[in-house]
Amino acid sequence: ITGQATDVEYSGSLMEALRDDRVGGVIILVCQTAVLDFKKLAEAILKVIKDAKEKGFSKPVLVSMIGGKEAMDAMMMLEKNHIPTFSIPERAVYAYSQLVKYYFKIKRGR
Repeated sequence: ITGQATDVEYSGSLMEALRDDRVGGVIILVCQTAVLDFKKLAEAILKVIKDAKEKGFSKPVLVSMIGGKEAMDAMMMLEKNHIPTFSIPERAVYAYSQLVKYYFKIKRGR
C-alpha cells in the first residue's frame, strides 16, 4: 500500500491477507497522509475483521497508527473493539513476535 491509499485500499489488502493461508497474522502500519481518514480506516478495519470471522478467517491483527489526535482517536475505537493498537510500530512488531513465540511454545506442548 502506498501513501495514496484510503480506507478502501486498506480494506481490500486486509481481507486478502486474512484469506491467504500463507499469512499467519497482520500488522497494519498507518501514517497520516492527505487522503487518509483515520476514523474511516478504523471503521473499515473493524468491518473487515468481522466479515472475515464470519467467513471463517480469524488471525491476529495488530495496528500501529502515527498521526496525532486523529490517529489516537481511531486507535481508541479499535481498542474498544479488542484490536491491539500501538503508537510506535516497533512495539507492534515486538508484540507480534511474542504471539509467534507463544504459538510455537504451545505447539511443542511446553
